[in-house]
Amino acid sequence: MIALIFIIVFGLLVVGTIFIYLVNNHSSSTKKYSCNSLTGKCSLDPNGSYSTQNDCQSNCKLNPPKPNPPPPKPNPPPPKPNPNPPPPKPNPPPKPKPKPNPPPPKPNPPPPKPKPPPPKPNPPPPTPSPGHCDFDYWNKPIPLNIEFNGSSTPFQLLSKSGDRNTKTLDGGFAFTDDQRAYIVNNSRICTWSDGVKAYSHFNLLGGGLEFKINPKYTSSNENVSIYLTTMDDTSIQDDNYCDGSDGKCLEIDLIETNCDGLQITVHSPSDTKAGGPCDKSGCLVNAEKAGLCGEVSDWITVSATFSPDGYMTVMINGKSVFDRQSMNSQIAAKDIVDKMTNPGVVVVASLWSGNMGWLNKCDNSCSTGSPIVSYKDFKINGKLLS
Repeated sequence: MIALIFIIVFGLLVVGTIFIYLVNNHSSSTKKYSCNSLTGKCSLDPNGSYSTQNDCQSNCKLNPPKPNPPPPKPNPPPPKPNPNPPPPKPNPPPKPKPKPNPPPPKPNPPPPKPKPPPPKPNPPPPTPSPGHCDFDYWNKPIPLNIEFNGSSTPFQLLSKSGDRNTKTLDGGFAFTDDQRAYIVNNSRICTWSDGVKAYSHFNLLGGGLEFKINPKYTSSNENVSIYLTTMDDTSIQDDNYCDGSDGKCLEIDLIETNCDGLQITVHSPSDTKAGGPCDKSGCLVNAEKAGLCGEVSDWITVSATFSPDGYMTVMINGKSVFDRQSMNSQIAAKDIVDKMTNPGVVVVASLWSGNMGWLNKCDNSCSTGSPIVSYKDFKINGKLLS
């Protein structure tokens, strides 16, 4: 047992001796030295550059530290302010604005227009046919605007007595004494036998005529009317006037009136020959028959239309008073178709005096002064043939 303990203790001593030897050798082999340039001596430094002290010492030299540099010079004192500073420089004068470019020169004016030649002298008047020239009468037509097929169209009102007994009226005209006038579109004629060239001939089939008339200031012995006639009998001289009184010309009285009556009539020359109802005496409707006595004291609106087969319908102030049954004649209707187609009908306005017992049916009180009858607001729908 003692021997075992001895062996163990001896083994531990041997192991410890070997361990110490190894540690010392390792320490000596890993020593590092560095040089201190301020003292000129070497010392152990794990981060040194020399492995032995001799190598370090042989290369270590004394390098005294450089003296600190002198302190910097102080900044010079600021300059003393000038007790009399120079005055500030004046502002430079403003630069002058550039002048605008002058306007371009005006173009030269155009050369003056040459003077027009002197007017040609008026041609001499036409040589009239002996005993037939009536320029004093025909030279003064009354302007008349008519609403023709919806457009205002200038026409003229012409009579053998010129503008005597006729006054212009806003939208129409007025008669102050006996007068008969025609709607025309060419008043420059010389003889009455040439008058057929001046009349406005209308075909009113499928159309018609509307106007306003005022008989208030007429007496019971006067006749105020608007009617249509063919004016196609050129064998009659003077103004070529023709109506149904002698049975030769178609006459359609759209209205005959005065202060005491009113009548609408068709006179057909063909019916006159045939002895039909619309002969020269005419097929008619009067105020008494139509209940119109109360309508003749002021403005009356007359509207007449014609069917394509020649029958006429007339309305007074919107009331139908004349129709197919009033005419009741195929012969008269055919006469209207033929005459409307060729030569056409002329619109005539008239005021004349006489015995009006056949017209006066209303027992109205009437004016006793000078007559005046007014017409206005003409509207025509149809064809103007000449």
